[in-house]
Amino acid sequence: FMLRKPALTQPGNPAWRGALYYLCYWSSMALCMPYLNVHYSQLGLTGFQIGLLGALVPLMRLTAAPSASALADRRGWKKRILTLALIASGVFLYLLGIPKTFGLILPIVGLMAVAQSIATPIADGLVARMAARYRVDYGKLRLWGSLGFAVAALATGALWQRFGYGAMFIVGALAVLPVALAAQGLQEDRSTQAKSRLPISHLLRDHGLIALFIANFLIGAGEGLYITFSGVYMDVLGGAEWMIGGLFGLSALVELPAMQYAGALARRIGKPLTLVISYALMAAAFLGYSMSRTPLILL
Repeated sequence: FMLRKPALTQPGNPAWRGALYYLCYWSSMALCMPYLNVHYSQLGLTGFQIGLLGALVPLMRLTAAPSASALADRRGWKKRILTLALIASGVFLYLLGIPKTFGLILPIVGLMAVAQSIATPIADGLVARMAARYRVDYGKLRLWGSLGFAVAALATGALWQRFGYGAMFIVGALAVLPVALAAQGLQEDRSTQAKSRLPISHLLRDHGLIALFIANFLIGAGEGLYITFSGVYMDVLGGAEWMIGGLFGLSALVELPAMQYAGALARRIGKPLTLVISYALMAAAFLGYSMSRTPLILL
């Protein structure tokens, strides 16, 4: 018998619910993420302080996230912990609009980083398992997040330019509520709770995996620099808020065809070569950023 792939747009299909979650989550992220570091810069924070705040999320993913994910696996509390982490991140985001000094901003950003670092891997794991279970390319689910991020980032820059960043924190906090609701539609696979985990020494015998770890570390460093300072760079070049939103929104917009066809491309030319091509494109983009001297060229 030939198994028929379930349609992505079929109502009630778990894959469709994963796409809905990404649409809501990344739309909410686009309301504030492109502008936070610009807000810090305008408050007078130094480059070191902005970089330190930007480093808290990946640092929490190394420390807090593994313990929370392990607890969620053992107890079968994935959706419960995900929902609590999302609501907590919304509360901390609202509070972030109040302080004006680095000493008061740091602990709030730290707590928000803990919440976000817990929510992201749990949600990604749930959606990835649903994609595998129902034979849907993960990229086709994730592209809905890029679509939501692109539209929200392109639309909100002009709004914050008119109403100020105070309104941004309120709207961004409220936008977490539909994300938490969408998370209730994710399918929790309880059959994975009792699976044993391979020791790290066993994993390190795989030289290809080590190479992938190194590549991810390096590309993560490049992306971290871009996410942290690109908006500030646009602001320094004289770009308005709508240009800052456009910088992130256009980047997300062009992800759509890439995510749509990445699976097919990888099957055609191989996953390693697909990765190498993507790294080369990112290197060319970063080189172009370094040579940009006007906001429009940077866009």
